[in-house]
Amino acid sequence: MIEAPFGVLFYFTMIKKRYLLLSLLLSGCQVSQPSPSLAGQYQTPHKPQEYWQQVNITPLPNHQFQIEITASKVRHYPACEYQGTGFWQAGKIWVNLEEDKEKPPIYMWITPLSPTKIDIFTQHFEDRFRMMYYCMGGASLAGEYIKNT
Repeated sequence: MIEAPFGVLFYFTMIKKRYLLLSLLLSGCQVSQPSPSLAGQYQTPHKPQEYWQQVNITPLPNHQFQIEITASKVRHYPACEYQGTGFWQAGKIWVNLEEDKEKPPIYMWITPLSPTKIDIFTQHFEDRFRMMYYCMGGASLAGEYIKNT
């Protein structure tokens, strides 16, 4: 059996400790995408006295957002009402419209088109009718919204 000199063992022990320390430090770091400044109020383009829809986006901790969608009244009732929580991933806010936890999620996403414009639609085209569930008279949560300034 060949024994290594003390200096060589000391050198390799120090290298192992440095790599261990570095890996522990890096494992504590979380790499996450910064969410854009989508907070605010958005409306569908409309003229005075016409039908409108409004989206309020409020930031929450951990890259999550509170989403509230309302619309002008039709026959004394809001045409659309929705409240939910979404999360930031892959450049969009994702909101699960499926309330039954036993069923697969149905995602609506909010995509920033510009600093003042967002688009709301579903992840899968065939799920688009789910956005009508929260509205009456054939309206839908889907569409382009412009930020109020």
